[in-house]
Amino acid sequence: MSTTTVPMCSVVHFEMPYKDRLRAQNFYAAAFGWTHQFMGPEMGDYVLVNTAPAGARPPMPPHAALGSINGGLFPYKADWPMQ
Repeated sequence: MSTTTVPMCSVVHFEMPYKDRLRAQNFYAAAFGWTHQFMGPEMGDYVLVNTAPAGARPPMPPHAALGSINGGLFPYKADWPMQ
């Protein structure tokens, strides 16, 4: 019996819901050193998340790793599935 291993695709982006935007931003900034950019109500109160500076190379900020990905935070909505 022959098996073929298919490499798993890399994670390229993440999104997480928040109930309290400032609390979430402060937590991730303190815990991981992430920076944030609030996009405002015209963009659905979305928050861009940067996990490492652009072009970062070792040594990097605390907890940042080579291959870091960026993502976003969005307001939690009870009627949205899978949050």
